[in-house]
Amino acid sequence: MSEKTAGNGSEKTTLNLSVTVEDKRFLKVYAAQNGTTISGMLQDYIETLKHSQDDGTKNV
Repeated sequence: MSEKTAGNGSEKTTLNLSVTVEDKRFLKVYAAQNGTTISGMLQDYIETLKHSQDDGTKNV
C-alpha cells in the first residue's frame, strides 16, 4: 500500500471500496460533472462528517 503526503502535510493512504458497476459509473459521471473525482468527493464528505461531529450536528 502506497502512502502519500497531502497538501496540508498529513499522510495519505489508499482505500479500496467495493461498489456496483452502476454505482461506480454514476459516481464517475457525477464527479466529472462537478469538476472533481470520486476520491475528492469522498474527502469532502469525510471533512463534512468531521465538522458535523465537531459542532454536534447529526444531519449530513
